[in-house]
Amino acid sequence: MFDLEWFGVLLLKGLVLPGVGLVVLYLSLRLPGWIAGLVNNKRIAAILDRIAQLAFTVVQEIQQTVVASLKAGEEKPNAEQLAAARDAALATLKSHLGSKGLIEIREALKLTDDTAVEKLLTSFIESAVLMLKQQEGK
Repeated sequence: MFDLEWFGVLLLKGLVLPGVGLVVLYLSLRLPGWIAGLVNNKRIAAILDRIAQLAFTVVQEIQQTVVASLKAGEEKPNAEQLAAARDAALATLKSHLGSKGLIEIREALKLTDDTAVEKLLTSFIESAVLMLKQQEGK
């Protein structure tokens, strides 16, 4: 006669336990990569947040010093003066980040060269300018 309990034990030994073992093996191989990715994502998020905060602070500083003096004149600032203000903001932001910070940004975001880092920082500056204008209601 066919014993159902014996068949269950054989099924457990032959299929379920090896399947569970394979799942555990797969997860143990994937876990370090998942943890490293999570840590890297948090690091990148922290770097981008730091850049955004510094860019906003730098734009406020440039607004108070350079742009305010440009607007004190009767004429509207021209494109050359605004570009000089942007360049001053970029130089100040790079100064605040320092050489180590710039290298960390380049490596963490896998940017190709210093020009790519400058473009990234410039976009953060432009975003901060827009946020500042929106706060001022302009």
